[in-house]
Amino acid sequence: MVNNMTGKEYTVSKFMANVFGVLFMFLVIIIVFNFFRIFGEISLNDFLYLISRNSIFILVVLLILAILHEFLHAICFILSNDAGWKDIKFGIHWKWLIFYAHLKVPISKSTYRISILLPGIILGIIPTVCGMIFENVIIAFVGAVMTGAAGGDLVVIWMLRAIPSDRKILDHPSECGFILINNND
Repeated sequence: MVNNMTGKEYTVSKFMANVFGVLFMFLVIIIVFNFFRIFGEISLNDFLYLISRNSIFILVVLLILAILHEFLHAICFILSNDAGWKDIKFGIHWKWLIFYAHLKVPISKSTYRISILLPGIILGIIPTVCGMIFENVIIAFVGAVMTGAAGGDLVVIWMLRAIPSDRKILDHPSECGFILINNND
């Protein structure tokens, strides 16, 4: 069924999505550091020391959260009632070190947008803000990294901005992006 669907592709390469994500992650980390520098009076050396001292823990948490990020995409896809577990393919693009959850059936633009945004909000923005509020450098740092990990998702959201809300979207099977399904399909 999916192979017969046609439409305009809106994609960005995995390389460019990674570049944007890394740049966005560094921007958020700089914001987090400056918050702690100004309000928590933490020096750069103290900030880096806290991160390096907890680096193994942080790496394990980030790996778990990266998998959870894709699982949250899948949960949103399923909650739309347009898809089931059988319609989702999970995997890893080893070349780019990217986990993915690919939806094989089309869904509404609004459901797709929510499905794309939710992991970055829950695993990125909320922990970043909570870490800053509760003065926990590690939680804020992990949240900042996960916000950056949602960088590719933000690129997709940007591409969605001009799509009419009544259109169906098919998650692109191999690139970062989607296919706008033709109205006659």
